[in-house]
Amino acid sequence: MLAGGSEASIEPLGLAGFCRLRALSTSFNNSPTESSRPFDSARDGFVMGEGSAILVLEELEHAKERIRRSNGTARILAEVTGYAATGDSFHVTAPDEAGRGAERAMMLALEDDAQLAIGQVPIGYVNAHATSTPKGDQIEAAVVDRVLRFHHNKRDILSDAASMTQHYMSSTKGATGHLLGAAGALEAAFTVMTLIDQIIPPTLNLNQPDDDNVSQPKSFLHVSGGRAIKPPTDLQSAISNSFGFGGTNASLVFRRYQDEK
Repeated sequence: MLAGGSEASIEPLGLAGFCRLRALSTSFNNSPTESSRPFDSARDGFVMGEGSAILVLEELEHAKERIRRSNGTARILAEVTGYAATGDSFHVTAPDEAGRGAERAMMLALEDDAQLAIGQVPIGYVNAHATSTPKGDQIEAAVVDRVLRFHHNKRDILSDAASMTQHYMSSTKGATGHLLGAAGALEAAFTVMTLIDQIIPPTLNLNQPDDDNVSQPKSFLHVSGGRAIKPPTDLQSAISNSFGFGGTNASLVFRRYQDEK
């Protein structure tokens, strides 16, 4: 099965529509490479992007047989171990400020993975949907924090700053802009590559996160500073969020593939 998306929406009608919605960034018109800045306190809207990504999905036994026939030249990149979609129908453009649909999507996707559901494996990386809008990014950060804290409790980890350092979050839209219908597919591919390479991409233009002034430490670390990082421990699992207009929410859980040999 081929799963993916393609988008080429940078044209007069699409731009005019998002401009009328006041959804696009305008504060950085003189420095456009700084316009897309998810989670940054100076963000003021998203930047439209174009592109495409396609992933090949197959059953595990089918993939193993394909590898055998290729004499080992093919490989399994990662496993999809959980997925969920919810529809909160809150508003055609505005997200639910309580983040209920987004939170439910993440929780259901994580429950799909048996080891994550019982807290045996930590969620190493969150590829956030964050588009650089003031409300959306704030709501998603709060949702991710709640979900990770829930799983911390399952693993009996104390909620102190030291224990939070194993969970990372970034939004690759700081680099790509918002690909709209292709965003979920591209970010799923980025999430898989994170597990393969064990390198976490940064959120570009994230200079001052909203939550810097919050007294209680977050359950995740932002990856910022314009540089990817290699975590001190191996990433075994990651989740990719896609939360769109109309209250459509989806989360995908990927696990690093471990050969059974």
